[in-house]
Amino acid sequence: LERAGNPAVREAFGLVDNLPYNAYVKFGRFIPPYGLRLDDHTAFIRTKLELSQPQSDAYFSGVEAGAEPTLFFARASHFNSDTTPSGSSGLTPTGYSATAGWAGTWLHLSLSYIGINDLDATALGSTERSAYGVAGALRYKTLTYLFEFDRKNDDVASGGSIATEDADITFSELDWKAFQGVNLKARYETYSPEASTGEADQKRYVAGADFYPWPFTEINAQY
Repeated sequence: LERAGNPAVREAFGLVDNLPYNAYVKFGRFIPPYGLRLDDHTAFIRTKLELSQPQSDAYFSGVEAGAEPTLFFARASHFNSDTTPSGSSGLTPTGYSATAGWAGTWLHLSLSYIGINDLDATALGSTERSAYGVAGALRYKTLTYLFEFDRKNDDVASGGSIATEDADITFSELDWKAFQGVNLKARYETYSPEASTGEADQKRYVAGADFYPWPFTEINAQY
């Protein structure tokens, strides 16, 4: 595995599963568990938290464990970064994350938290990040509504002082299984940083369709 840049190996891990209470233990290199897992890795809830597959900083080496007895589930991880960010103190960032909730037939609801520590006030750009959020899904017949709300808190070193850069991130998507093999969707996302960050608010509208013409085959079209 490379230590910086864009590594050729993104995820590589071992997995021990089929434990009591549907538990598992995973160790290796992976994206920490947090919020909704989506096929579309351009969503704000993935990119703004740096948990998107194309982002090299999204991958960490560590251990993850979880269990899913009946309707309740919980997952937690502890990890080190494989990449030392520019402006870092030179220390390898460490962190932890956890998500837990309820996975019923018509309702899926979860709470998540992630914390990554790389803060050194003397190293320009060094960042301590934490985020917490609620996510879920509501299902009724052929309709599914997905949602997530996150609060991101960044403390960034700037010339020997610490600047706070906070933001709210939202995600809403309505999916309709029009007929077998065709799923239509509409999505609305927002990214709302606090005024002190100097960033502008962002909104995103997405409409698209997922096609499943054959087993193990998926075609996506969206705008």
